[in-house]
Amino acid sequence: MNKGIQRIFSEVPHTYELVNHVLTFGLDILWRRKAVRIGTVGGGGRWLDVCSGTG
Repeated sequence: MNKGIQRIFSEVPHTYELVNHVLTFGLDILWRRKAVRIGTVGGGGRWLDVCSGTG
């Protein structure tokens, strides 16, 4: 993989949360909380995290 591309993608996690908060005007926090409420799994259940960011 091109070194420049590797560098770009390795830097993303450091700024992802801040950029996400700014671009969504803070709504990302509410969306995450709502997703957890809607998807609450009973005791012993499992979660599958598929491309849902760092949260």
